[in-house]
Amino acid sequence: TTTTTQLDPPLVFQNQTPLSPPEIQTLYANNPLAAYLDGSSIVLNHANLTSEPIYNLCRDLQKSFMHVYANVYVTPPQSQMVQAHADDRDVLVMQIAGRKRWNVWGDVPIPYPYPNEQVGKFPALPVPPTLLSSKPLIQTILSPGDVLYMPRGYVHSASCYGVNDGSFHITIAIPTHDWSYGKLMSDMMVRLLESQDFMGGRMRMSVGRTIGLTNRLCEGGELQVKKQKINQEEYNHQNERRQDMNLLETNITQAFQLLQEQITPMTIQAHLQRKIELHNQHAVSLQEEEHTKMTYASSQKKKKKDAMEQMVVGPIAAINVTLTTVLRAATTHEREWVLTQEEKKAKERQKKDNDESSSKQEQKRGLTVRNETADMLLSILSHLKQHMDVSLSVKDGFCSFLKEENLIQSDDEEDDDEIEYETSNGNGTIMTFCDDLSLLCFARCCVELGAMAVVDM
Repeated sequence: TTTTTQLDPPLVFQNQTPLSPPEIQTLYANNPLAAYLDGSSIVLNHANLTSEPIYNLCRDLQKSFMHVYANVYVTPPQSQMVQAHADDRDVLVMQIAGRKRWNVWGDVPIPYPYPNEQVGKFPALPVPPTLLSSKPLIQTILSPGDVLYMPRGYVHSASCYGVNDGSFHITIAIPTHDWSYGKLMSDMMVRLLESQDFMGGRMRMSVGRTIGLTNRLCEGGELQVKKQKINQEEYNHQNERRQDMNLLETNITQAFQLLQEQITPMTIQAHLQRKIELHNQHAVSLQEEEHTKMTYASSQKKKKKDAMEQMVVGPIAAINVTLTTVLRAATTHEREWVLTQEEKKAKERQKKDNDESSSKQEQKRGLTVRNETADMLLSILSHLKQHMDVSLSVKDGFCSFLKEENLIQSDDEEDDDEIEYETSNGNGTIMTFCDDLSLLCFARCCVELGAMAVVDM
């Protein structure tokens, strides 16, 4: 029997707030590309388990940093995924596509925080307002190829405001909190103290019952002899408490002596090496499991090679769309085929769930595009539908049409790979909301839904 691990699906953030799984299903049919088009940010945790290049990068870095993992963040233009915060780990931010603006503050609110001490991530633990009003230590814009090192505990914020682009970056996480002095020593102390062999198992016994009771003969924390006569019950209580306290003191003294003997640099090193080995073995196991799934899926696709060569619409065709793919408007027959496939899948899900309520949640999904880019992107789709003989490549073709329609502006002095897609915010100020990622997400969603069809990859 093979045990499989279900990886967490991508997280979707809208207005700096994570959406619940039912909301993601209802709004975007669990499609992160559709969520991005609607102005949402996407997070894929532990991307090293599903991406071979990222997995290989993490494996290589583990030669220097014991254990690392990677998360992927995709943020639309003119937006911010989360508010300023600090992390419980050291990270390397690697900018892959687009650009992102970063602020890093030099004053650390909680030095070397543990998971429950990450300021800005919990309502009860906000970032100090005085820190946010101060000048950041670092103010920079990361471009593709740039890497930013963020030490544990440093408050930072990142956004795509004013950078004329969306952003795709990988965060390499080095979980240094997990091998701090306190964490390692406390792990070993707990393991020893709870062991059956440690002090003959005496540490597994409960303390005397009077330890946790309020001392009826105590005032101000010190034992006082009351003026009135102490009755027998109170005397017995006092005597029992004294015995419990003596036993507690004896056990504490003996335990710390033994702990000091058994917790040494060598034992901590062995404990840490074993811990890291298990972490990395688990990561390798999960990655191999995912690789097996992807290999199987790939083999299934090859079995349908002839059918796939004719497939120009639907989810499978959409996966292969790139910025250079040439698209046209889908025919009525192609759109009907996509709808038929979606209805089949909906029935299969309903049968699998065996839940009447699921049928009510199944809706024919349309295309949701954020207001700032809706006119631009939907004009492309409208143009193709009105001219069925016209085909456009995703980047160059779409952009040429938008420029002809005066829907975007570009700097003629810039390289073709650095076109800025801009629109007015109504106040005469040029704002950017449409970038390469938006064009690619739009194209893939249109092909998936049967609105556009692939002409040439």
